[in-house]
Amino acid sequence: MHIKKISHSLLWTFALTFLLAGQAHAIDFGGLKDKAAEAAESAGGSELANIGKSLYSAFSGNELATKYAKGIVNSLQTGQYSQVFDFYNKLKKAGLSPTQLTSWNGIKNTISAFVLENGIDSEDKPVADLIARTSKMLKSNETGTAMNYLKKLGSLDTLSKSETSLVSKIQSNLLPLVLGQ
Repeated sequence: MHIKKISHSLLWTFALTFLLAGQAHAIDFGGLKDKAAEAAESAGGSELANIGKSLYSAFSGNELATKYAKGIVNSLQTGQYSQVFDFYNKLKKAGLSPTQLTSWNGIKNTISAFVLENGIDSEDKPVADLIARTSKMLKSNETGTAMNYLKKLGSLDTLSKSETSLVSKIQSNLLPLVLGQ
């Protein structure tokens, strides 16, 4: 991992911790708070903070699901994107209520979009454009169009093995979960 990514990750961790705790305004660390907020913003931190808040809100009262939500956020935060899908599978067995299941179905494709945007780094303009279009469809839960774009992405020779694996995992978790499955 590059020094810059580690630095951003540490600053982002600091920012997310205090943003979620609602205490970022009360502590002054000689400008570190501002740098952390800046790093968080540039690394998708505000989006990640929103994902974390949505997950914790959705799974309130379900200790096991909340534990897995923390695992998802931690995996996203540390750039271990492939591990996110391990938690997707665990959530299927977390005894989600119908309301929690509906909330999860609304959140998970946004998480997959975050994984796609941050887990595949392409300087090739057509690939970057395809990632952006796919991400937009994931965030709006347009699963049919998203699936078509994911198939195109998965067939590209320019993606690494790990990137192709991420695309495949997003594809296999695209459709909504149904109670009892």
